Amino acid sequence: MQTGSKIVASTLGAIVLIGVWQAQNTQLLTLVSDETIIAGAANIILVYFVLALLIERACEVAMDLMTASGVVPPKGASTSDAIVSGRRMVSAFVCLVFAVVISLAGLRLVEMILEVATSSDITSAGYFAAVDALLTSLILAGGSDGIHQIMRSMLGDKSPIPTNQ
Repeated sequence: MQTGSKIVASTLGAIVLIGVWQAQNTQLLTLVSDETIIAGAANIILVYFVLALLIERACEVAMDLMTASGVVPPKGASTSDAIVSGRRMVSAFVCLVFAVVISLAGLRLVEMILEVATSSDITSAGYFAAVDALLTSLILAGGSDGIHQIMRSMLGDKSPIPTNQ
């Protein structure tokens, strides 16, 4: 095992141990067993989908502005792999910045899911809020491509959707 792999494995192991140690003092979640979970889940998915679409569109506009100002090279039919890779990296970073801003403004997907699915009081403080903000940012920055892929596979279309470049 390489040194970098050992460091990553040790770090992840320490995070798991700290999580288990913190979880021993956490109240157990009691799941709700009525139909409100389905309605709540549908609302959460709708909020996520709309925000992901807005972030994707904002990212496209930002990429167009950066391309027009010369910050990012334009894409074309004869664009090299390095330029496409660079454009994807910039696009992913711009989307992540938008998602982080939305998440830090107060949208927390994990907290929303737990509030709908449980009858327990969810307190979002400390590292839970930080992890929730990070996960929400990454999910939103991923865009709506996942939902598009699920919908297309349900409809029988197996061709991939083009991504932002």
